[in-house]
Amino acid sequence: PILFEKINRKILTQIGEQPEDELLRRLAEWKVEIFRLILEKIQAACGDRGNFEMLEGAAKIMTTEGRHGFGEDINRPYFDVRTQKIYMGPEATRMLTNPDILIALLAAKGSSGAANDLHHEFIHSHQIRKPQTSKEKLVEALNIFGDKNILLKEAHALIGADRKGNGKRIDASKLREELSSDSYGLISTEENVRRLENAALRIRQLYALGLSDESIGELVSRAKWDKKLGTYDTLTLEVERVMRDRNLSNNEMDALVKMDELKTRLRIEKTRIAAKEVIGEFLK
Repeated sequence: PILFEKINRKILTQIGEQPEDELLRRLAEWKVEIFRLILEKIQAACGDRGNFEMLEGAAKIMTTEGRHGFGEDINRPYFDVRTQKIYMGPEATRMLTNPDILIALLAAKGSSGAANDLHHEFIHSHQIRKPQTSKEKLVEALNIFGDKNILLKEAHALIGADRKGNGKRIDASKLREELSSDSYGLISTEENVRRLENAALRIRQLYALGLSDESIGELVSRAKWDKKLGTYDTLTLEVERVMRDRNLSNNEMDALVKMDELKTRLRIEKTRIAAKEVIGEFLK
């Protein structure tokens, strides 16, 4: 509150006396500009804009109309495989469009939970086989609750979004804790534990090798669990192919994964610093 009181006072000094409607419009414009400058600084510090990098793509399949998953929970976006749309409730929309909230979160926490959630759901949109015939879409929709790869898909979405945001669930132990929770309930057998461990390993390796959300999503959409080898076939084959093409050893692959994890940990602090520097420069 004190921070935004200072920001508002500074903006009002710049604007001068205006009719109330014009004043509110100009205030909003200034705050949007501050947020834009923060994203630019994050880009310069981290090489991308984190969870906000996917906003333009996600906006193309977002809607505020129709059904919403998670029952009455309107605080989270939700990707519906049947319509292939991301449904946004009013609270989720507010959290992603209010510059006051976004600026405050980036300065205080180095990430936005709403942007993290939207990124998670956008990753799910990449996990559908494309192109699809009408029949294939129907089959996928009918199989949504019996999806054998739901564990792999959720692991991918959690890791992919978190490595660009809060970094909380990028390792197997945190993933297991999350996917065992009442929200997911996906870890009920030792077989599921083995699947999760392999999924976490391969997904982290693929990201460390530079593959995008979309590329990994395409591999996830075709993946099958090889019970004998204890691995997801498409993911493992792609990791092995890229390592072979780049002449990488297992130790070098491990080092790349650790480096990618370190970048995620540093991202939060770099984002926080970037936001505070922009605000500080504005308040001079």
